[in-house]
Amino acid sequence: MARMKLDRWFIPLEIIEIILSKSSVKSLLRFKTVCKSWNILISDSVFIKNHLHQSKTSNLHQNLFLLRNSSKSSVSEELSLVRFEDPKFQTVQLLKTPLGLDIVLSHCDGVLLLTDSSYRQFGLWNPSTRTQTTFRVPRKFGGCSKSYGLYHDPITGDFNVFVICTNYYRVFSCKNNAWTLKHEFAEDRYSCEPEVFVDGVFYWVKRTRHITIYYYEITYFDPRDDKLKTLPEPENTDGTGSIYLVELKGRLCMYCNVGRNNDHTKVRFWMKEKGPENNHWEEFITVENVPTIIVFLEPQYCFMENKILIELRDPTRRRFVVYNPGEKIVKDVEDSVFKQIEESMHFGLRLLPFIDSLF
Repeated sequence: MARMKLDRWFIPLEIIEIILSKSSVKSLLRFKTVCKSWNILISDSVFIKNHLHQSKTSNLHQNLFLLRNSSKSSVSEELSLVRFEDPKFQTVQLLKTPLGLDIVLSHCDGVLLLTDSSYRQFGLWNPSTRTQTTFRVPRKFGGCSKSYGLYHDPITGDFNVFVICTNYYRVFSCKNNAWTLKHEFAEDRYSCEPEVFVDGVFYWVKRTRHITIYYYEITYFDPRDDKLKTLPEPENTDGTGSIYLVELKGRLCMYCNVGRNNDHTKVRFWMKEKGPENNHWEEFITVENVPTIIVFLEPQYCFMENKILIELRDPTRRRFVVYNPGEKIVKDVEDSVFKQIEESMHFGLRLLPFIDSLF
C-alpha cells in the first residue's frame, strides 16, 4: 500500500527537466540546493543550452533590455534593466557592474564583455548569475584596438573574445585562459562604418573610390581559415549607394535607401542566413516614411511581428521610434528614461537585449 502511494506521486526526471527549463535563473540557483540530483541536472551543459533556448524564445524576456553606455568617458558602474511597454520604457532594476568594469563592449548568450577606461583589464559578467571572469591584455599586444566581439562556440562551449586592431586581430580563449595572434593584414584596410560582430565574424563596409564614384562592398574575416573575404551583396543592388550593417534577430542585416535616386523616405533591409559559410540573403523588410536621412538612422532591435526599434540621431533631436510594418507608420517612443540618464552622464547610450542565462 505504501509503495503504491509513493509511486502515484513519482514524477519522471524528464518532466522535471522540462519544468525547470522554463524557470528563471534566479529560481534555478535556489533549486540547485533542493537535492543533489537537481544540482547535477541544472549544472549540466545540455540543460544550460536548453534553458538558453527557452529564454531566447520566451515572451517573458522579449521586451527586456540592458541600457549601457558606449563612451570611453563613462563614470557609471551601473546598468539599467528596462522593459519596453509600447510606447515607453520603464526601469525595472539597477545592476552594478563588477570591479569597476563600466564599459560594455559586446554581449553573447546573456554574458557581457566589459572593460575599464584603460582597455587593458577585461571581464566576462553574467547579470543573471552575477558570475564573472577577469583577464588582461598582455603588453606584447600593442597597437590600437578598434572593435571587440564575444562569441560562444556551441561545439567546444568556450567563450572567445575577438579584438580587431589596426593591422591584425587576436582572440582570447576563456577555457584556455590565453591570447592568440590570429591574423595580420594590410594597413590600408578601411572601414567607413563600425564593424558588426555576428556568429564569431567581424563584418564591415569597405569603401573604394573610382574617379568620382564611391563603391561599397561588405568585407569579413572567415574564422575557419583566417582569410579576408568579400561577402556578395543581395541582388538588385549596384554597389554605388551607401550601405550599412546591423545585427537583428542574431543575424547580419544590410540596409540602404531604395532605388537609384536613393529615396531617403524608404529604407530596405536584407537578412543573411546564419553562419559564416552561408552567403544567401533574403529580403526582410522595407521601412517607409522615414523622418530623417539614413546616416542618422540606427536600428536597435526587432520585436515580434517585425516591428523595429530605431534610434534617430539627427543634429537637432535624438529620439527612439518604433516602425510598424503592418501600418507603415513610425511612432515616437516616450524615452524619459533615456533623457534622465543622458542629462546626468552626457554620453551616448545603447540597448542590449536581456537574456536570462546560466552561462
